[in-house]
Amino acid sequence: MRRISSGVAIVGVLLVCSGCAGMRRLHGGEAGGSAAASPDAAALGHFLKGEVALSQNDVDTATAEFERAVAADPDTPLLRQRLANLYVRVGKLDRALQEIDRVLAVEPENVEALELRGGILSALGRDDEAVATYQHVLTLDPDSQEAHLYLGALLAKRGDTEGAVAILKKLIVRNPTSLLGYSISGACTRRRTSSTRPSTTISRHSSSRRSRSSS
Repeated sequence: MRRISSGVAIVGVLLVCSGCAGMRRLHGGEAGGSAAASPDAAALGHFLKGEVALSQNDVDTATAEFERAVAADPDTPLLRQRLANLYVRVGKLDRALQEIDRVLAVEPENVEALELRGGILSALGRDDEAVATYQHVLTLDPDSQEAHLYLGALLAKRGDTEGAVAILKKLIVRNPTSLLGYSISGACTRRRTSSTRPSTTISRHSSSRRSRSSS
């Protein structure tokens, strides 16, 4: 257990110190001053405690620690994004959306945050907004498998099977090994085909009745 915790701590330090510039605080003015830049100690401490809790599958503790991390350093998008993910896991979708929207206010082209936002909106039943979000993702990252899959599923859900099939075909072209892409596309195609059968059957039945009546 100590090895796991140490490993998580090392990874956390590397993540925060390399990619989380918002957690750095300059003490003493300019970079050339007497004091060096350092991460916010309180936020970093809660970040690491949250990561350790997650490694032990303790989501409640992890959520509480990331809430404390955000309170200590509200300007770092990474912390809010991790907190949004945790809120999704515990079913607090409205709070997850609030956090991810704050991330996107700072990083509007954060593809992972946008993908998460699309999923949250879909789970909240706000499908039109989710569709628009996934469409926006594809303008930023045309190779996003998640955006293709969920956009296709949402279009199929609201009856736009042709649009769903078109999106999923684009995914299959970009990722020929996507089994989910083939599966959902096939289901949409079957749905579209079956929806045309009743009218064809009725048409044939009517033609048959007219033929009998004329004879």
